[in-house]
Amino acid sequence: MVDVKQENSITIRTFGGLSFFKNDEDLTKDFHGSRKALEIFKYIITYYDQKVSKSRICEVFWSGMEEGKAKQNLSSNLYYLRRGLDELFNAEGFGKHLIRANNKLCWVNLPAGVSLDLIDFTDYYEQVNDMDANDQNAREKLLEKIIELYKGDFLADEKAFWMDSRRAAMKNIAINSIHELIKMNYSSSKEKIEGLFKRAFSIDPVNKNIIAERMTYLKRNDDILEALNLFKKYRKTLKEKYKLRVPPKIEKLMKEIRSSQEIDELPEIIISSENYVDMKQFKELVQYELHKRSPDSLLLSIEFPSRKGMDFPWEGPTKKLFNTIRKSDRVSYVCDRLFVLFTETDKLSITKLIYRVNPYFENNQIDDGIRYSWHEIKPNMTSVITYGKWNSKK
Repeated sequence: MVDVKQENSITIRTFGGLSFFKNDEDLTKDFHGSRKALEIFKYIITYYDQKVSKSRICEVFWSGMEEGKAKQNLSSNLYYLRRGLDELFNAEGFGKHLIRANNKLCWVNLPAGVSLDLIDFTDYYEQVNDMDANDQNAREKLLEKIIELYKGDFLADEKAFWMDSRRAAMKNIAINSIHELIKMNYSSSKEKIEGLFKRAFSIDPVNKNIIAERMTYLKRNDDILEALNLFKKYRKTLKEKYKLRVPPKIEKLMKEIRSSQEIDELPEIIISSENYVDMKQFKELVQYELHKRSPDSLLLSIEFPSRKGMDFPWEGPTKKLFNTIRKSDRVSYVCDRLFVLFTETDKLSITKLIYRVNPYFENNQIDDGIRYSWHEIKPNMTSVITYGKWNSKK
């Protein structure tokens, strides 16, 4: 009879790495069984839903060793594992009751008061699959439980080859659950949607379904530049880290976004600037400056001639401009227009800025239609930024 007191609650977690809890106290570092014994434990609980043959375990951990000796090693490690679990939870017989075995098989048997997150995780997932798709409230609650349990890669501390397929399957369930929740919550608060996207990207930053969903969401909310930025970073990561090309599905979506807004790609020199923000955020900053009791900002608008099908030819003067920009200033770009918000300026600094910046674009050798204008932020300004409607002067 296993000696586990009724008031004790034991939890074995596998997501984010193997860990042991008793009454919410993390006891993982107190486990003193051998490393090999712990690896065998991970293997057995990975296949908690089946009885694993001892021959199969021996083949995984002592491949090439004579079978009789391999089984002796397994028996010894099962002994150390069970004893380590008994000591860890201060419960005599607990280990033997949890990890059962006979002459041929090993399997998991959870005593009362003991939970294994992997079992709950897969159980919730099976309930979702068996559930009526129209039962949205119950479905959403189960999906949230799945995400709550997923605290990182399945047995993240185990690098063995036998773990790869199981780990990938668990990650896929978590990502699909978040994806479904995102689609279910489009009408919810922006904070909730952004939180779900953040959670998804923390699990898999290059998942093509989440990337496509994010781009679609940004397009629906007119955050076109943010969608373009996301695509560009995604393409760069795939190319540099994984040596892969962007999937056709996402290329097609990107073309649709560009064609709907008649926007070309952002120049690298601009998007890589620490001062860069998307146009939506830039507008909010300008509105904030407008509502100051004593506005002290200056806005520079630069219109470049259409460069479709070309590289960005004004990198030289733009780089000089960026050397003038301070940490507190902000830059944005849309439809061949560059906007710079200089903050915390006074009359003297305004004069110096204009005197210093104007020559960058007046004296460049590629001036075939660049227009620029300065706008002092004042409380009576009603519409500071409008696409294509600046009264710019050359």
